[in-house]
Amino acid sequence: MITIQKNGWKNTCGFVITIRNGSLFETKNEEGYTHFAEHMMFSGTKKLSRFKLREKYDKILNSLEATTSRDRVSLFGYFDLQDFDEAIDVLSQMMYKWKCEKENFQDEKKDIQNEIREYSTSYEKVLCGEANKLLSIPAQGVLGRPSVIKKNKI
Repeated sequence: MITIQKNGWKNTCGFVITIRNGSLFETKNEEGYTHFAEHMMFSGTKKLSRFKLREKYDKILNSLEATTSRDRVSLFGYFDLQDFDEAIDVLSQMMYKWKCEKENFQDEKKDIQNEIREYSTSYEKVLCGEANKLLSIPAQGVLGRPSVIKKNKI
């Protein structure tokens, strides 16, 4: 689902791109795949290297964020209306034509391992653990399990 909201008085356009898939749909051995896919969108495209992609979206997009949750992955941000065509092209490449060079793949893997380590000692994890007790569905590791990542299953 892609939602774009034009804001005429500021000449900007906000967007949310949502992929309805997340850790809820992963098995215990797959936990982290969706999160890894989120990282891959930022790793480069078939047309743009990782560096060129970041250079391009830093220039065009005023804000670009991504998040992975239990049931979805979302990219969101905004850009100036004058950059509409170019911004949509960059976002489309990130979603549908991403490509990750081998050295970038290892970097992303390390980034995810660091995120998991940081999350494992965070207050957010405590809050999620309490919320999971209230849900009728099993707790899933949104970021993934270190053991799955270490075994190179990702």
